[in-house]
Amino acid sequence: MLYRDLVNFEPVDIVVQLRQAEQHGEAKRLVSTYVASTRMAEVLRDVIVPHLRFDQPYDHKGLFIIGNYGSGKSHLMSVISAVAQWPELCGQLRSPEVTSILANSRPVSCSTYGSRCNQDAAP
Repeated sequence: MLYRDLVNFEPVDIVVQLRQAEQHGEAKRLVSTYVASTRMAEVLRDVIVPHLRFDQPYDHKGLFIIGNYGSGKSHLMSVISAVAQWPELCGQLRSPEVTSILANSRPVSCSTYGSRCNQDAAP
C-alpha cells in the first residue's frame, strides 16, 4: 500500500491573489481551504476585526500585515473579503472559532453603505 492510497491532498496554490475572492466559486474555495491557528483566531478577534468595523468607535488606522512569502497573508485577506461580501461562506470555514468571530463581527455591514450595498450581503 502506498501513502497516496491512504491520504488525499488537494493541490496547494503557491500564490493566492486577492482578486480571486471576487468570484463566488473561487471565494468559496479560498474560505473552505483556509486553516487558522489558535493565534490567528486571537489576532482576528482582538486586532483585525475591530479595525474593520465601522459601526463601533475604534481607532481606525491602517493595518500592516507582515509575514514570510507563502505564510498566508493574501489567503487571510481573501477570506475576510469573501466573508464580508458573502456571509453565508462562514459555514465553509474549518475553524469553529474563526467562524464565530467572523459571523458575529461582520466587518462591513449594509447599514454602513446604505443603498450601495448588495442586498444578498445583508447581515
